[in-house]
Amino acid sequence: MARTHQQGFEARGLAAIGVYEGGGAASVTIDSPGYLGIGYQLSVVSGLGPPSDARGTYTLQSHVQAAELYIRMMLAIDNKTADTSSNVRIHADVGDVIVEFIPGTGDIKIIGVTQGNIGVRPTNYERWEFHIKIDDSSGVVTIRIDGTEVFTYSGDTKPGAATAIATMAWYVQHNETRSIHVDDIAINDIVDDGRSNDTWPGAGKIYGFRANIQGPFRAWDKFPDIGEENWEDVDDGVPDDDATYVQSGSLGQRDAHGTENIPAGSFNIRSGCVQWEVIARLVGAGPAEVAPYTVKDGITQEGNSRVPSAFYAYLYDMIPTDPDGNEWLRDDFDNTQFGYKAT
Repeated sequence: MARTHQQGFEARGLAAIGVYEGGGAASVTIDSPGYLGIGYQLSVVSGLGPPSDARGTYTLQSHVQAAELYIRMMLAIDNKTADTSSNVRIHADVGDVIVEFIPGTGDIKIIGVTQGNIGVRPTNYERWEFHIKIDDSSGVVTIRIDGTEVFTYSGDTKPGAATAIATMAWYVQHNETRSIHVDDIAINDIVDDGRSNDTWPGAGKIYGFRANIQGPFRAWDKFPDIGEENWEDVDDGVPDDDATYVQSGSLGQRDAHGTENIPAGSFNIRSGCVQWEVIARLVGAGPAEVAPYTVKDGITQEGNSRVPSAFYAYLYDMIPTDPDGNEWLRDDFDNTQFGYKAT
């Protein structure tokens, strides 16, 4: 699979984020602009007054979790905080911490033990990349910042009975306004799919594109169904939950919509790095899964089925090629309709 997940917070919904806001004006929000002054970012901010703390967590879905991963995240860390409770962490599936960075001191901890120091970081965005392999004797944690290796460790990286890398967490505690901003997360596994996405993710920017025109399929029922097209109920800038939506109670029903085009001259698509993303929930009986569905020049392609829960949550799937089976190019993306199928 190689590139297994990416997150640029472009959907602007907090449903994927674990949020804790304690005291003062602490906040965990998705705001703009993000890295490069484009799009959106996750902002974890402590507030004025008595010590307040804010924590944002992002747990990878089960199909992304693995014992060895390459992880990229763009981080802008307020370096003025001397509070050693603030941290950037990556957790295992058992909840325990694998690697932790302390912004106030520059210390790097592996399973709770300080193993190095990379210094206090500047406040501007930097590209952090982690190579983590979980093992109780031959584990690895290597960190690169803006492409330069700043830390490496070999040995025990397996907390408890951990089997997979699962969660990223950003925590700020202070009695003044301090912050950590996060953007453009990319996850690569170690499977070689021929696209060089089985190693360090490197530089990149994640963009989000929403439905903006009706496509060739519109079988799902609309709500509120007051004259709108199906795409207009799924084009939320910020998720509106039950205010507008489409629903299906029949196996095999499909919707597919045109999306915003890639702005001229802006960027090229990295091979294998187009991701489908919807927010959905399961109500009552009927089809219990939903799969990505793409259409280009009448040729259709169905992705991996995902299982929604009883509450609104994001579902993701990587779409490595266009419906023709070719690598994504700008024109391919612009001429493909994206949708979903009840499975």
